[in-house]
Amino acid sequence: MKLKPFLLGTAAALLLAVFGSGPWPCLGLGPWLDRICLALAFAAVCFACGKWLLNRSKHAASDSESEPIPPEIVILRERYARGAIDREHYLQSLDDLKL
Repeated sequence: MKLKPFLLGTAAALLLAVFGSGPWPCLGLGPWLDRICLALAFAAVCFACGKWLLNRSKHAASDSESEPIPPEIVILRERYARGAIDREHYLQSLDDLKL
C-alpha cells in the first residue's frame, strides 16, 4: 500500500475542511471552532482507518511468509482425504513425520 497518496489526500481534505467555503454542520461553537472540530474529527477517522489498513497489510504479509508445509505431510493429508488410510494411521504417521 502506498501511504504517501493517502496522507496527501488526507491533508488536502483537512485543509478544505478548515479553510474551504461551503455549508458545514453547525455544532454551535462559532464558525471557526466548528470547522476545527470537524477537521479534528475527520483527522481522527482518517488516522484510525490508516492504522487499520497498515495492521491489515502487516498481518497479510506475515501470513504469506509462514513456513511452507513439507511435501510428505501434504501427501499424507491427500491420502487421508481420499480415504486411502484411516484416522489412526494418519495421526500416527503425522506424529512420526513431525519428530
